[in-house]
Amino acid sequence: MQFSVKFFVYAFLYLILDLEIVLIFPIALSAYINDIYGFTVGILFIIIVTIGFIFELGKGALKIDSRQNVNNLKKIDAFNTNFLENIK
Repeated sequence: MQFSVKFFVYAFLYLILDLEIVLIFPIALSAYINDIYGFTVGILFIIIVTIGFIFELGKGALKIDSRQNVNNLKKIDAFNTNFLENIK
């Protein structure tokens, strides 16, 4: 069975967000030692990653068309066509 490229996009996004958590974890542990500079760097990092995620959502990179949805749409379209023909 072949996999769609979209599954690999999800896997890649998961790895990026997982690495984000690994990179934010030390900032969270040393929050009482960090000054405003450490807080600013952490927030800036989170903002950059969030902007990238929103960009991916906006481009539709995370949209997967499943076969189930396509089959349901075909059934609905066929039902609507038959219904409209019966009305006439």
